[in-house]
Amino acid sequence: MNTVRTIRIRPRGMRAVVTVTAALGMALAGSAAAQHYEYEKLLAPDGGAYDDFGYSVSTRDDFAIAGAYGDDGVGGIDSGSAYVFRRSGSDWVFEQKLEASDADSTDYFGYAVKLHNGMALIGAPGDETAGSVYVFRRTSLNGPWQQVQKIVPPDGAAGDDFGAAIDADGRYMAVGARRDSDVLNDAGSVYMYEYEDSIQRWVYLSEFRAGDSGANKWFGERLAISGDYVAIGVPRDDPNGVGSGSAYVFKRSGGTWIQQTKIIPSDGAAEYRFGSDVAIDLDTIAVGAAEDWPAAKRSGSVYLYRGSNTSWPLEQKVYDSSVLANHWDRFGSGVDLAGETLLIGARASDLNGTDYGACYVWTRSGSTWTQRSRPLFAFDAATFDDFGGAVELDGARAIVGAYTKSDNGQNTGAAYVFNDIHFLLAIQPEPPRQGMNATFTVTGGRPRMRTWLGYSIAGLRKTFIAPLNITIELRNGVQAGGIKMTDANGTATWVLPIPGGTAGRHLWLQAVQQELKTNVIATQIDP
Repeated sequence: MNTVRTIRIRPRGMRAVVTVTAALGMALAGSAAAQHYEYEKLLAPDGGAYDDFGYSVSTRDDFAIAGAYGDDGVGGIDSGSAYVFRRSGSDWVFEQKLEASDADSTDYFGYAVKLHNGMALIGAPGDETAGSVYVFRRTSLNGPWQQVQKIVPPDGAAGDDFGAAIDADGRYMAVGARRDSDVLNDAGSVYMYEYEDSIQRWVYLSEFRAGDSGANKWFGERLAISGDYVAIGVPRDDPNGVGSGSAYVFKRSGGTWIQQTKIIPSDGAAEYRFGSDVAIDLDTIAVGAAEDWPAAKRSGSVYLYRGSNTSWPLEQKVYDSSVLANHWDRFGSGVDLAGETLLIGARASDLNGTDYGACYVWTRSGSTWTQRSRPLFAFDAATFDDFGGAVELDGARAIVGAYTKSDNGQNTGAAYVFNDIHFLLAIQPEPPRQGMNATFTVTGGRPRMRTWLGYSIAGLRKTFIAPLNITIELRNGVQAGGIKMTDANGTATWVLPIPGGTAGRHLWLQAVQQELKTNVIATQIDP
């Protein structure tokens, strides 16, 4: 077990290190000009092979949840489970494992999860032949999570997969039954529920399906709700060829939802899988097309639409246009929106290694979406982790699933929480050059707050800093430059000399505020 050593960054009374010193003689493994965001890695404490922990993820307030639908839990093989974690300072600690009171084999409990208004909504599409949704909540402030309701479709039939997708906003919840065959075989449908405060239960309102329902389309496989609108992704639809995909927009009218439009991209083609995932926030809809062929590579894309009622014009199409984009990155396999922020999962991205996966952060100014800094990576990534297959935003916090990660056996799974994706550290030039000044800039911090820049020549290791109530990633870290006060926009800058004779040496940097930290920059000094 490694001994934890405290970084020499203290709120008061320390001598500032004003240069990145020539102690950089230690050459360690690292990537030149590489970057990653700080994160907390979540694991099932009892994880086993093929649990698929992290196939579904959600975060709200001080809680996070990850579904493990392949867990061989109390109900037997693939009965499934979900794990709740609670934030403590800058760390996340395991709180409770949730399982259905009537768990049975192949229920796939945890296939979909959603945290909403103090409740954990958990889909079990294999339960009760048609599928079900379980509702858990804490019955006291610090009490355990308890099952308080089980929801089954009023007209369910065997194999409907009710509960394969769940989303909720305000008083309403949408549940996908992607293989509902009431109209045509596996055409799919969506059920809507309203939360009644007086009885503290979800009550069925109505069911809807595509106006042009087709067999084997799995309508309801991907869905999202915001206000009166529900967006549905249908990647199996074929308006532009087999598997080209489509999306639908429905709007509430009383207790029913009426189709407003069907979205078909003008540049769609067979097997592009438009509708791979979908997100909606107020007047904006994001639709992933994970096998789209933008530019010269079949790396995937995301379409942004902005509108209301029956009019949803295309605002922008985004994708990885860098030379590092590759075939089958599956950019758009996971998407979420929170205001002016868009999170995009590319679960087979090669940016950080072959099929390691990555997540991209885009922000909107006016009507233009721009990629922010470097993508999010898991620093312990490995091939076929599927990092980015499931994503969710809660303000500036992101949670990312990597359900095939194999730490404790094949496909045990993992999830990663990035506490603030807007608090960024950047360096110019990147990589830095020996004998020249480098500029280190923090953006997105808390305004007018003391900010520290730390560096390490010893690599990465979790280190708790008690005065700042935060755990940082720098091993044997040292303060670089003086303490800076961020401006009204949350920005601070250091200009520091890089000593001569340090070419080829490795350097890790991170900036911190009270209970807040940036991404880590891992870089190698150029001649």
